Amino acid sequence: MNDYQGCRRFRIAIVIGTLFITSLSYAQTGPPKSEIGSKENPYYMRSEELTLKGYFDARFIALEELLNAKIHAQDKAVELAKTSMERRLDGMNEFRATLKDQTATFVTRSELLAAIGFLAALMFGLLQYTKRSK
Repeated sequence: MNDYQGCRRFRIAIVIGTLFITSLSYAQTGPPKSEIGSKENPYYMRSEELTLKGYFDARFIALEELLNAKIHAQDKAVELAKTSMERRLDGMNEFRATLKDQTATFVTRSELLAAIGFLAALMFGLLQYTKRSK
């Protein structure tokens, strides 16, 4: 079982637990009137047709749809973050390649010291030559 399945099962367990707890309180008092008579509710039932089982079935379906929508939104957010991270890493790799190319053209310390030594010897030779020619 991967993390996605475990998370989904955990969420479904929370929904079922919530339904169980509310069923204990509704068993004595019945569902609230605000949830029964709302025509904006897609699971609207007339109060004459409403049974406790029907009410919880409708609530469970609504919660399951809400849960699926949230999971879908999370998956979409993860994909977006993954794409963004890949773009960022591609930019970093390009920058590293540029630095690597740049350092390949730099002169090393030993090469520089050799060139300075050669120029110093050449200048010393020229000074000796000018002293002798006077």
